[in-house]
Amino acid sequence: MKILVVSSGCSVTGSSTGANSGFISVLQALHDLGNEIETLAHTSNAGITENRLGVPEHLYGRGKGHVGSSGLADISPAFWLRLKSLIRDFSPDLIVVSGPPGTVCSKALASLSGQKTRVVYDSHNVEQSFFSQYRTKSYVHPRAVMMSAVLAVLEKAAVNVSDYVLCRSQKDLSVFSETYNVDRRKLFLAPSSRPVARKPNENQRMVSRGAIGLRPDDFGVVFHGAYSHPPNRQAFELIRMELAPILLKEEPSAKLFCFGTETPKAKEYNFCSLGQVENVDETLGGMDVAIVPLLWGAGIKLKTLDYLANGLPVVSTKEGVAGFDLNPGEEYFEADSVEEFAEAIGILISSQQLRSALAEKGQDAFRKRLSDLQTKEALERFLEHLGDRRGVSHYEE
Repeated sequence: MKILVVSSGCSVTGSSTGANSGFISVLQALHDLGNEIETLAHTSNAGITENRLGVPEHLYGRGKGHVGSSGLADISPAFWLRLKSLIRDFSPDLIVVSGPPGTVCSKALASLSGQKTRVVYDSHNVEQSFFSQYRTKSYVHPRAVMMSAVLAVLEKAAVNVSDYVLCRSQKDLSVFSETYNVDRRKLFLAPSSRPVARKPNENQRMVSRGAIGLRPDDFGVVFHGAYSHPPNRQAFELIRMELAPILLKEEPSAKLFCFGTETPKAKEYNFCSLGQVENVDETLGGMDVAIVPLLWGAGIKLKTLDYLANGLPVVSTKEGVAGFDLNPGEEYFEADSVEEFAEAIGILISSQQLRSALAEKGQDAFRKRLSDLQTKEALERFLEHLGDRRGVSHYEE
C-alpha cells in the first residue's frame, strides 16, 4: 500500500520530543509492514536527526524562526500546494495526517483529485480536552489558549471528514466517541510506542553518570519533556522550586535532573537542568529513578514510555500514567503531591530491592502491553480492515 504520512509538527528527521517519538513509532510500524511510505513535514522541524528509516521526506514552508510546530502550519498555501503535488505524483492509497488542519485539507484535496484515497486523522491526543484545561490556567499564554481553541474547532471537522481516526489510548478513543458522537467503527486504537532500550553495562552507566556530574554515591532522579509545553513547564518548576528543597534537607544524596527541548540550563544545589541532550536513552541509563509530576494534560505521556523502556522505576501522578493501565504499587509508584513524591523517593533510596522489583515489573508491563510490537500489530489489523495491507491498488468499497 502506498501511504503518505503528513505532519506539521513532527518529522522523520525531527528532534526527540514525545510527539515526534510517537510520530516515528507509527511511521516505523507502517514501514515495517512493507508499505511504500513518503512523508511531508514542515521545514522548521526537519534535518535535526538522521533519517534512519530512509523514507523520502518532502518539505514545505520556511525554515527555523517561522511557524512550524504550532499545529497551525498546515493553514498555508505552501502546504496546500506541496500536498496537492504529492497526491498527484505519488498517488497514495492512504494519507495519514497528524493534525486537524492538515486532515481537513488532505480530505479536500484528495476528493478534488478524483482518486479514491482514504484520509486518516492520526490523533496524538484529544485537542478539545487540552483546550478545556488550557483556558483555566492563568499562567498559560493567551496565544497558546487561542491556538488551542482553534485546534479544538478544527479537530471536530477533522473527525467528521476523515475516513478513520487513530487513537493513542482506549481512554482517548472513548473521549472521541463521547465528545463528537463518532461511530466507534471509525475509531481505531494505535498506541504510540518505542523499542525496549538496550541496558547499559556498568562502565557505560558510570560514563553516563559522570557526563552529567553524578558521583557514585549520588541518587539520580530524572524528568524530561519539551519545556514549551505548559504541563511540562509546570512540572519542571515544581521540581526545582518545591521538591528539590525538600529532598536537599531530607535526602541529600538525591540529585534531580531535568532535560528536554527548549529547556533552560540551570544548576542549583541538588537540582540541575541539562537543556537538550543528544541521546535520551544514554542520559536515562545513568539515572536511578524517574518521576512524572504532571498535574494536567491530555493524551498519553511518551516520557513515561521512555522510563519504562529503560528499566527505570517510575514515581508518577495518575495523569503521568493515564492511558497505560499500569498497576500502582506494582508497576509504578503513585504520588499526587510534592510531599508524596519526596516520600516515595526516600523509600526507593533506602531499598534497592524495591527499586529493582518496581523497575522489573514496569519494564515487563512495557514489553507485554506498550512496546513497538503492539503498535505494529494494531496498525496491521487496521490495514487489514482496509482490505489489503500490502496491496498496491486503491481499496474499493
